Amino acid sequence: MTIHKALALSALIALTLVRQAAAQCAPACDPCEVCNTVSNTCEVPQTLGCAVTPTHKSSIVIKKGLVASNDVLVWKWLSPAPITLAGFGDPLLTTNYTLCVSDDTGGAPHLLLSSTAPAASHCHGGSCWAAFNSHYRYVDRGAQNGGWVKIVLTTGAANRAKIFAKAEGVNLGLPAPPYTLPVTIRFLRQDSPTCFEATYTTGAKYDDVARFKAHSD
Repeated sequence: MTIHKALALSALIALTLVRQAAAQCAPACDPCEVCNTVSNTCEVPQTLGCAVTPTHKSSIVIKKGLVASNDVLVWKWLSPAPITLAGFGDPLLTTNYTLCVSDDTGGAPHLLLSSTAPAASHCHGGSCWAAFNSHYRYVDRGAQNGGWVKIVLTTGAANRAKIFAKAEGVNLGLPAPPYTLPVTIRFLRQDSPTCFEATYTTGAKYDDVARFKAHSD
Protein backbone atom coordinates (compact mmCIF):
# COMPACT_ATOMS: atom_id res chain seq x y z
CA MET A 1 0.00 0.00 0.00
CA THR A 2 1.37 3.41 -0.95
CA ILE A 3 1.76 6.13 1.63
CA HIS A 4 -1.00 8.17 -0.03
CA LYS A 5 -3.44 5.26 0.14
CA ALA A 6 -2.47 4.61 3.77
CA LEU A 7 -3.12 8.24 4.68
CA ALA A 8 -6.44 8.19 2.84
CA LEU A 9 -7.47 5.00 4.66
CA SER A 10 -6.48 6.50 8.02
CA ALA A 11 -8.54 9.61 7.28
CA LEU A 12 -11.53 7.48 6.29
CA ILE A 13 -11.28 5.43 9.50
CA ALA A 14 -11.00 8.59 11.59
CA LEU A 15 -14.03 10.13 9.88
CA THR A 16 -16.02 6.93 10.41
CA LEU A 17 -15.15 6.90 14.12
CA VAL A 18 -16.17 10.54 14.49
CA ARG A 19 -19.50 9.87 12.81
CA GLN A 20 -20.10 6.82 14.99
CA ALA A 21 -19.30 8.80 18.11
CA ALA A 22 -21.67 11.57 17.05
CA ALA A 23 -24.46 9.04 16.55
CA GLN A 24 -24.08 7.46 19.96
CA CYS A 25 -26.75 7.97 22.60
CA ALA A 26 -28.92 10.19 20.43
CA PRO A 27 -31.14 11.72 21.66
CA ALA A 28 -28.93 12.87 24.50
CA CYS A 29 -28.99 11.09 27.85
CA ASP A 30 -30.92 12.35 30.85
CA PRO A 31 -28.81 14.70 33.04
CA CYS A 32 -28.64 11.88 35.62
CA GLU A 33 -27.08 9.46 33.12
CA VAL A 34 -23.96 9.10 31.00
CA CYS A 35 -23.52 7.50 27.58
CA ASN A 36 -21.96 4.05 27.47
CA THR A 37 -20.11 4.36 24.17
CA VAL A 38 -19.67 0.58 23.90
CA SER A 39 -23.34 -0.38 24.16
CA ASN A 40 -24.65 2.99 22.93
CA THR A 41 -26.98 3.19 25.91
CA CYS A 42 -27.59 5.70 28.67
CA GLU A 43 -26.65 4.50 32.15
CA VAL A 44 -26.59 5.82 35.70
CA PRO A 45 -22.87 6.12 36.56
CA GLN A 46 -21.53 4.11 39.48
CA THR A 47 -19.65 7.17 40.71
CA LEU A 48 -19.40 10.85 39.82
CA GLY A 49 -16.97 12.08 42.46
CA CYS A 50 -19.71 13.98 44.27
CA ALA A 51 -19.41 15.44 47.76
CA VAL A 52 -20.81 12.67 49.96
CA THR A 53 -22.62 13.54 53.17
CA PRO A 54 -21.16 12.35 56.51
CA THR A 55 -22.60 9.18 58.04
CA HIS A 56 -26.27 9.50 59.05
CA LYS A 57 -26.34 13.20 58.09
CA SER A 58 -28.76 12.96 55.19
CA SER A 59 -32.38 11.85 55.19
CA ILE A 60 -34.92 11.07 52.51
CA VAL A 61 -38.69 10.86 52.87
CA ILE A 62 -40.79 9.76 49.88
CA LYS A 63 -44.55 9.42 50.13
CA LYS A 64 -46.57 7.96 47.28
CA GLY A 65 -50.16 9.16 47.41
CA LEU A 66 -53.23 7.38 46.13
CA VAL A 67 -53.18 10.05 43.40
CA ALA A 68 -50.08 11.73 41.96
CA SER A 69 -51.12 15.14 43.28
CA ASN A 70 -50.41 13.81 46.79
CA ASP A 71 -46.86 12.58 46.05
CA VAL A 72 -44.12 14.15 48.21
CA LEU A 73 -40.32 13.98 48.30
CA VAL A 74 -38.21 15.69 50.99
CA TRP A 75 -34.41 15.42 50.97
CA LYS A 76 -31.98 16.85 53.54
CA TRP A 77 -28.22 16.81 53.01
CA LEU A 78 -25.29 18.01 55.15
CA SER A 79 -21.90 18.84 53.63
CA PRO A 80 -18.63 17.12 54.61
CA ALA A 81 -16.68 20.25 53.63
CA PRO A 82 -17.17 24.04 53.55
CA ILE A 83 -19.31 25.46 50.75
CA THR A 84 -19.42 29.09 49.69
CA LEU A 85 -22.21 30.74 47.73
CA ALA A 86 -20.06 30.41 44.59
CA GLY A 87 -19.85 26.66 45.24
CA PHE A 88 -23.57 26.45 44.54
CA GLY A 89 -23.23 28.29 41.23
CA ASP A 90 -25.74 30.97 40.23
CA PRO A 91 -29.29 29.60 39.93
CA LEU A 92 -30.65 33.11 39.46
CA LEU A 93 -29.01 33.18 36.03
CA THR A 94 -27.24 30.06 34.82
CA THR A 95 -27.21 27.06 37.18
CA ASN A 96 -29.84 24.40 36.61
CA TYR A 97 -30.09 21.76 39.32
CA THR A 98 -31.24 18.18 38.82
CA LEU A 99 -32.15 15.74 41.58
CA CYS A 100 -31.45 12.12 40.62
CA VAL A 101 -32.85 9.15 42.50
CA SER A 102 -31.66 5.64 41.61
CA ASP A 103 -31.93 2.20 43.16
CA ASP A 104 -30.21 -1.13 42.46
CA THR A 105 -32.83 -2.88 40.34
CA GLY A 106 -31.24 -5.77 38.46
CA GLY A 107 -27.98 -5.45 40.37
CA ALA A 108 -27.00 -2.15 38.71
CA PRO A 109 -27.94 1.50 39.24
CA HIS A 110 -31.40 2.14 37.83
CA LEU A 111 -32.81 5.64 37.42
CA LEU A 112 -36.07 6.11 39.28
CA LEU A 113 -36.48 9.86 39.17
CA SER A 114 -34.91 12.87 37.48
CA SER A 115 -36.30 16.31 38.27
CA THR A 116 -34.80 19.68 37.35
CA ALA A 117 -35.18 23.07 38.99
CA PRO A 118 -34.21 25.44 36.16
CA ALA A 119 -32.14 28.58 36.55
CA ALA A 120 -33.80 31.95 36.06
CA SER A 121 -37.26 30.37 36.35
CA HIS A 122 -40.34 32.42 37.13
CA CYS A 123 -43.01 31.76 39.74
CA HIS A 124 -46.01 33.86 40.77
CA GLY A 125 -44.98 36.78 38.59
CA GLY A 126 -41.39 36.90 39.85
CA SER A 127 -38.25 34.83 40.12
CA CYS A 128 -38.49 31.40 41.74
CA TRP A 129 -34.92 31.87 42.99
CA ALA A 130 -33.69 34.46 45.49
CA ALA A 131 -30.15 35.11 46.75
CA PHE A 132 -29.19 36.00 50.32
CA ASN A 133 -25.87 36.46 52.11
CA SER A 134 -25.68 32.84 53.22
CA HIS A 135 -28.01 30.93 50.93
CA TYR A 136 -30.04 30.59 47.76
CA ARG A 137 -33.74 29.86 48.05
CA TYR A 138 -36.24 28.52 45.53
CA VAL A 139 -39.99 28.75 46.17
CA ASP A 140 -42.83 27.69 43.87
CA ARG A 141 -46.13 27.03 45.60
CA GLY A 142 -47.56 25.75 42.31
CA ALA A 143 -44.83 23.08 41.90
CA GLN A 144 -44.74 23.74 38.15
CA ASN A 145 -41.06 23.00 37.45
CA GLY A 146 -40.52 19.29 38.00
CA GLY A 147 -42.67 19.40 41.09
CA TRP A 148 -40.26 21.61 43.01
CA VAL A 149 -41.84 23.51 45.89
CA LYS A 150 -38.82 24.62 47.91
CA ILE A 151 -35.04 24.37 47.71
CA VAL A 152 -32.62 25.98 50.15
CA LEU A 153 -28.87 25.88 49.46
CA THR A 154 -27.09 27.05 52.62
CA THR A 155 -23.40 27.95 52.79
CA GLY A 156 -21.16 27.26 55.76
CA ALA A 157 -18.33 25.26 57.24
CA ALA A 158 -18.04 21.47 57.19
CA ASN A 159 -21.12 19.94 58.84
CA ARG A 160 -22.87 23.30 58.51
CA ALA A 161 -23.45 23.81 54.80
CA LYS A 162 -26.60 22.00 53.73
CA ILE A 163 -29.27 21.37 51.14
CA PHE A 164 -33.01 21.14 51.72
CA ALA A 165 -35.15 20.06 48.78
CA LYS A 166 -38.89 19.43 48.62
CA ALA A 167 -40.94 18.45 45.58
CA GLU A 168 -44.50 17.25 45.23
CA GLY A 169 -47.46 16.66 42.94
CA VAL A 170 -48.06 15.40 39.42
CA ASN A 171 -45.07 17.17 37.87
CA LEU A 172 -42.68 15.23 40.09
CA GLY A 173 -43.27 11.94 38.27
CA LEU A 174 -42.58 9.89 41.37
CA PRO A 175 -42.40 6.08 40.92
CA ALA A 176 -44.00 4.00 43.65
CA PRO A 177 -41.83 2.22 46.22
CA PRO A 178 -40.65 -0.23 47.41
CA TYR A 179 -37.18 0.35 46.00
CA THR A 180 -34.19 -1.99 45.82
CA LEU A 181 -31.38 -0.88 48.13
CA PRO A 182 -29.01 0.81 47.87
CA VAL A 183 -30.85 3.98 46.94
CA THR A 184 -28.61 6.86 45.82
CA ILE A 185 -29.59 10.49 45.57
CA ARG A 186 -27.50 13.02 43.67
CA PHE A 187 -28.03 16.74 43.33
CA LEU A 188 -26.25 17.88 40.17
CA ARG A 189 -25.12 21.26 38.96
CA GLN A 190 -25.60 21.13 35.20
CA ASP A 191 -23.05 23.90 34.54
CA SER A 192 -20.27 22.19 36.50
CA PRO A 193 -19.01 18.75 37.58
CA THR A 194 -19.97 19.75 41.13
CA CYS A 195 -22.54 17.43 42.69
CA PHE A 196 -23.80 16.38 46.09
CA GLU A 197 -24.65 12.81 47.06
CA ALA A 198 -26.06 10.49 49.71
CA THR A 199 -26.55 6.72 49.66
CA TYR A 200 -29.03 4.69 51.65
CA THR A 201 -27.80 1.10 51.84
CA THR A 202 -29.30 -0.42 54.97
CA GLY A 203 -31.70 0.46 57.72
CA ALA A 204 -34.51 2.02 55.72
CA LYS A 205 -37.18 2.77 58.30
CA TYR A 206 -39.92 2.33 55.71
CA ASP A 207 -39.84 0.83 52.22
CA ASP A 208 -43.33 -0.21 51.25
CA VAL A 209 -45.93 0.64 48.61
CA ALA A 210 -46.73 3.97 50.25
CA ARG A 211 -43.42 5.38 51.45
CA PHE A 212 -39.65 5.21 51.61
CA LYS A 213 -37.85 6.74 54.55
CA ALA A 214 -34.17 6.36 55.42
CA HIS A 215 -31.00 7.94 56.75
CA SER A 216 -27.74 7.83 54.81
CA ASP A 217 -24.92 5.39 55.52
